[in-house]
Amino acid sequence: MVFSLFGVLSVLLEVVRPFLPLIVLAVVVELVLVIGAFARHRKGPLDWRGARKIGTVAGVIAFIGAPSLAPWITGASHSQLAGWLDYTALVLIGLGAGAGVFVALLPPLLCFRTARR
Repeated sequence: MVFSLFGVLSVLLEVVRPFLPLIVLAVVVELVLVIGAFARHRKGPLDWRGARKIGTVAGVIAFIGAPSLAPWITGASHSQLAGWLDYTALVLIGLGAGAGVFVALLPPLLCFRTARR
């Protein structure tokens, strides 16, 4: 079977299309929080260490949880995972989910946590 980049992108668009308004809303909220965090930085130091700790814990939970949920979301089961490509995809899904959760949580944590002096 031959896959084309255009075919993969069109399938991805069809999967993401129902969630597109939520994705746009999340991106806008994240941008507002990033701007708020850096505007707050002028008032005092940001709590980078505390935000990184909480973000890392949430990212590790997502790294562990996403590969176990991915087959269920697609309608498959873990027994249908056949080769190295399937398991590599699950590891990459976990890495992407962990990094995404960390990056998504960092601005709100920086906005709402105060640095200890």
